[in-house]
Amino acid sequence: MFTNLHQIILVGLQGPTPLYLDPGSGSILLQTLIAAGLGLIFVIRLSWKKIKRFFTGSKTQEEPQETVEEKKEDAG
Repeated sequence: MFTNLHQIILVGLQGPTPLYLDPGSGSILLQTLIAAGLGLIFVIRLSWKKIKRFFTGSKTQEEPQETVEEKKEDAG
């Protein structure tokens, strides 16, 4: 127990450590950013109608136009 606590304290007392990014880390970071951007575009395109409806304030979807037969029944 004492040795584990002692090691934790010594690690905490060390000065700043230099960071190292190799080419593999950079490519993973770039791939993650590209994937996040494309995923965001995909989600927005899928839910564009809902987003548009939210900001325009319309509560219902557009009603379909009356067919010719319905108009004849209403007129006659």
